[in-house]
Amino acid sequence: MGVGAGLGSCLRRCARLNNHIMKPFFISGTILLGIVSSTVAAELDTARVDQITALKGKMNEKEHVYKVTFPRDDVKVVVDGWTMPPFMGLGTWAAFTSRKDGAMVMGDTVLFEDEVNAAMSAALDNGLNVTALHNHFFFDHPKVYFMHIEGEGPVDKLATGIRKVYDAAKQIRAANSQPKDSFGAARLPEKSSITAAPLNEIFGAQGESKDGLVKFTFGRPATMHGTKIGKDMGVNTWAAFAGGDDDAVVDGDFAVTEDELQPVLKALLKEKINIVAIHQHMTHEEPRIMFFHYWSRGTAKDLAQAVKGGFVVGGLLSVSSPSQD
Repeated sequence: MGVGAGLGSCLRRCARLNNHIMKPFFISGTILLGIVSSTVAAELDTARVDQITALKGKMNEKEHVYKVTFPRDDVKVVVDGWTMPPFMGLGTWAAFTSRKDGAMVMGDTVLFEDEVNAAMSAALDNGLNVTALHNHFFFDHPKVYFMHIEGEGPVDKLATGIRKVYDAAKQIRAANSQPKDSFGAARLPEKSSITAAPLNEIFGAQGESKDGLVKFTFGRPATMHGTKIGKDMGVNTWAAFAGGDDDAVVDGDFAVTEDELQPVLKALLKEKINIVAIHQHMTHEEPRIMFFHYWSRGTAKDLAQAVKGGFVVGGLLSVSSPSQD
């Protein structure tokens, strides 16, 4: 046998041996992968998710994610004069995946303005975190908001929290089939007459007064791209008061870290302060700052106490400094 023939014969024998050895390995690997996938799926009780949420979900086997969803088709939404099908972005969803200590859920909830604070309270009261609240459209009627949520823990607890959020919105719509276009209170007088002194005392700072309005601004330190930023660069919490001492409105913005966000939201919602947006204003800032905007109505002193309560709960008094200019 020549050298070439001998080498060819050797290579063929090696190939047969390789196939003989490797085939069981690949088969075993496939079996092992199937066992792992089954284990992950078994850890997530999808039947309980369906039962608790009253929805039928769908499993993504590749990502090991179980997702429930439904369209907001109970209210007609018109965007720029066009009636928008729910398929175009009006779908509420919650996605579950397993963890060593239970499960994680993330979701996006389609809400109308008069549903937002009830749904947000339901989320926070049932162990979920609210991570964003914003709009997706311009010129939409009625106005549509999107509330992003997340949570970790036992799947039953997470699914129950999701159900509570959905039920809160449904209860609002059951009472009024069409979303409201106001909070329902009488109009404020055109001219405001807020007395600054009691509010100055509550906040421990001198508010800025103009035309019967009073505004307080509190800055906090941060850095962005290595540059120090603070109050006048936009890292600030503020509260502005209008109307009269006995019938006032407050609106403003809180600048909080990620760890402060949930407790401060809870504190303000308990005092009937309406949350109207949650988002970020910057990128690459340190620490990461979340901003949420709010609105409420009541006596000026009660509103100031409620806002100040958010400072106390979030520990903001130790990191914020009142504006002195």
